[in-house]
Amino acid sequence: MIVIDASAAVLGLMNDGDARAMLAAQAATCPHLADSEVVHALRGRVLRGDLDVGAAERMIDVWQRLGIERVPASGLLGRVWELRENLSAYDATYVALAEALESPLVTADGRLARAPGPQCTITVVRR
Repeated sequence: MIVIDASAAVLGLMNDGDARAMLAAQAATCPHLADSEVVHALRGRVLRGDLDVGAAERMIDVWQRLGIERVPASGLLGRVWELRENLSAYDATYVALAEALESPLVTADGRLARAPGPQCTITVVRR
């Protein structure tokens, strides 16, 4: 089981290398906020002209059908708060979930992997 963040999820949806392979090969979970973050990231790519609307809509459909377990963040808030000095609440939510599940966190965010504080394994997939 892996915890996947939105940055790695978007790479996987775009068929980019290691992120795609991890999504296909392992059971994955994420906090509920990942859904909004994935849609937000795809929206940004559409607005910049990097992705057409139809492709983004297909990726959202695939994201919904992947069978990734969504976990409410409410039980993670204490740990999210503890990580406030080094991580945004969004990033800390993924870290807190990975810690709670004793699972690795998969991200495309190298800065997150280098931040002090997380007590989970963080695997960075290439952009």
